[in-house]
Amino acid sequence: VEKLYTAKDGLADDVILTLAQGRDGSVWVGTRNGFSRIRNGSIDSYGYRDGLSQNTVFGLYEDREGSLWVATKNGLNQFLDGAAARYDRSEGLPNENMGPVFQDRRGTLWAGSLDGVLSRFNGTSFTALPNFPHVRISVLADDSAGDLWAGTYQGAIHLQDGQVKEIFTTAQGLHSVRSKHLRVS
Repeated sequence: VEKLYTAKDGLADDVILTLAQGRDGSVWVGTRNGFSRIRNGSIDSYGYRDGLSQNTVFGLYEDREGSLWVATKNGLNQFLDGAAARYDRSEGLPNENMGPVFQDRRGTLWAGSLDGVLSRFNGTSFTALPNFPHVRISVLADDSAGDLWAGTYQGAIHLQDGQVKEIFTTAQGLHSVRSKHLRVS
């Protein structure tokens, strides 16, 4: 059964910027006016009034512990059991213009900024990787070996143990990577 969901149905906005799948089968929808959860045909929407730091949502990720990470132009928001926590420069983010969030197989949470900085979360604060190229990060994923990959508007970056291992660019024939479904085998 196909269904088109719009703001008329309760979606936060009709302009969708990111999608993520929840552990319970729900779909998280990031928009320019907050985010929504679609579960069993029902829609719940959240925005600034619900604790979101800013309404434009560029990244969504539900981690293994059940926290929903929401990336906006004003930092990262962590929602757990209805409570919201905000992470910004005071917790080590190099800037607050955040994009994709991803938890790798080892359990490390990574946050990419739209300004080209990749940061690692240690449970309380973020640390930027010092040798990461400053290119806009559009997607994060890991491969079967557990290595992290960052898709950028200039290509793909392969990281191993938090260090840049390889860079594949448009100069080598690779197109920009913008898909939420980056698969690396």
